[in-house]
Amino acid sequence: MRNILINFHYNDFKVGAYIRLSKEDDNTTESESVANQRLLIKDYLKIHELKLAKEYIDDGYTGTTFNRPAFMQLIADIEAGKINMVITKDLSRLGRNYVKSGYYIEEYFPNKKIRYVSILDNVDTFQNSQNNDIAPFKALFNDMVSKDTSQKIKSILQAKKADGLYLGAKAPYGYQKDPKDKHKLIPDMQTAKIVKKIYTYFLNGKSINTIAAMLNQKGYPTPSKLKNKKDTIWSYTSVYNILKNEIYTGKTIQNVWTNISYKNKTRIKRQKQEWIINPHAHKPIISMATFKQVQIKLHKKESTPLKPRAKLLLEGFVYCHECHHLLGANYNKKSNTWNLTCNNYKKNSQQKKCTAHYTNYQKLEALVLKQLNSLAKFDNLQCNYQKELAFLNNKLNILYEDRLNGIITLTKYQELKNKIESQMAALKTTNKINLNRDLIARLIDKITIDNCKNLRIYYKFRKND
Repeated sequence: MRNILINFHYNDFKVGAYIRLSKEDDNTTESESVANQRLLIKDYLKIHELKLAKEYIDDGYTGTTFNRPAFMQLIADIEAGKINMVITKDLSRLGRNYVKSGYYIEEYFPNKKIRYVSILDNVDTFQNSQNNDIAPFKALFNDMVSKDTSQKIKSILQAKKADGLYLGAKAPYGYQKDPKDKHKLIPDMQTAKIVKKIYTYFLNGKSINTIAAMLNQKGYPTPSKLKNKKDTIWSYTSVYNILKNEIYTGKTIQNVWTNISYKNKTRIKRQKQEWIINPHAHKPIISMATFKQVQIKLHKKESTPLKPRAKLLLEGFVYCHECHHLLGANYNKKSNTWNLTCNNYKKNSQQKKCTAHYTNYQKLEALVLKQLNSLAKFDNLQCNYQKELAFLNNKLNILYEDRLNGIITLTKYQELKNKIESQMAALKTTNKINLNRDLIARLIDKITIDNCKNLRIYYKFRKND
């Protein structure tokens, strides 16, 4: 490890304390807790007469990835010159991925003239010490521990799924978890009746949209409402998902999705032969004969499916100011324009639960982009510019590691690498943020439109007026 030998006075250090806790620490001692990490760092600062500039906490984030909100903010503050020293409890708090941990300790911090201290490992890049030299080996050990833990957890979960145990965080609509055994499902008396009504309505010739309207009119609780989500009305999708879900026949289908690796959390669908299916895992709400009838009828309706389209830049971010429901996007062929309408009004127009809030999407997007571009002159959005650079740099690191591990081909690696480097070059050249849906999600909490078509933008990076 290269040591940073710079003539700094201790009072010159602007210290960033980085604290991380994740589910992989569940089987460790209380010493890993946020409170204890904070206390250890606080004592270190006091003993060495250092002043804390800012504290960064990632609670609930794995160490196998560096795409963590607080860590990204730490890097952005380093780039902005707000921090020149980083302290962690130990090397595993920085990260459990030895390739990326090594990059930050061996390359990034030295190049940025950042002093790094890992308290329990006695690592201090400001000092000449043998402990600094063995830091990469400790990082490798942390990586191996994380991989071993991940494999053990995966094996345990696979065995539980094979035994027919339900491992979902919440019971599906129509069911509840057995109070005597959280891994078993039993019908919920209230919502199971609604599931049966949906199947009966559909087989009796009602369309999915009509069924949704009927359920809304009767005021039946929705799957979203039971999960404490904002959108609490029945929609085409919520009814359709219930009609397609085999769980109502007493069957559980698990092990459908997995992560690329213990480091890369991108979810991919498994081959069907890898799915774990238990046909008699719990009491059915719908008979298999009824379910098959519904599938045949659905298949006929789906014989000419609509072509999927890319979402509009702001689609899913715009809400009705009065009823708080999303504004849905609709295309007008005559005027060749996209328009937004309150979903609550659209599905319940006869009940007059809300008004249309009819808005031209193109004009709305232009107004929002103009507002964001004007904010680019201020430090807050400039900070997000630095965050975006750090985010792209992290994606580049993940991509490189995926290539090393043989997860992607050389051709695919080169293609994605060129794309990311082009985005980084554009950012550095224009000093502006290249807006896309991912970045919009990091900048904007939500956008609301009221009855008078007044626009309000709620940002994540600053207090709103």
